Amino acid sequence: MPARTTEQRAVDLLLMLSTVERLSQQRPARLGETVFQKIIFWSQMRLHELSLDGPRASFYRYTHGPFSRDVERDVRKLRELKHLEGSTFRLSPRGREIAVRWREALEPLNREVFSVVSAMAEDLGPLSAEAVKRKTYALPAERVGAPAKYRTLKDVPTGVALLLARARQLKPFVISDDDVADLVLDLSITGSRAAAVRAPQFVRTTASEIEATLDEQ
Repeated sequence: MPARTTEQRAVDLLLMLSTVERLSQQRPARLGETVFQKIIFWSQMRLHELSLDGPRASFYRYTHGPFSRDVERDVRKLRELKHLEGSTFRLSPRGREIAVRWREALEPLNREVFSVVSAMAEDLGPLSAEAVKRKTYALPAERVGAPAKYRTLKDVPTGVALLLARARQLKPFVISDDDVADLVLDLSITGSRAAAVRAPQFVRTTASEIEATLDEQ
């Protein structure tokens, strides 16, 4: 899968925050990296089946099923920006503000995308890591974009790329250029800077600074 642009990654980060915000409404048991990775995987798989563009993470078969370095880096970035608290999947006040405000702004034109993300969070979030792995391992190989000869995901060898096969072109996530710029800026602002941003003397962050803040590395 091609490398994501800064704008595409910003949408992915927002969808992850939206996932965590939906999970927080359920009050599930402590969420771990394994379950979160699977929630994003299931969301992306289901959206592809509906010919919708959502998260753009690259997944491959790993020790505990589907794994994405992109998701791993995105979670790390959200923690660095303090939109997630510490090493947890709990939203900070700033993270919740971004998740709620941007979902309200973008959901009317992307209702199915947010619906799928919410449904996957609600279905998988309350489960244990072992239960989510069993459910995911049972997926037919063809459904996860692997050769049918492997039968199920569990049979797919480590290292095989997943979710690459697309029967139809994906309908893009709907967001205007202006909203993309504002979303990228919003994500780059931590809670400690939010008050300064709203002050009259705030000097607008340059595009290069924003891109550096959301850099993949």
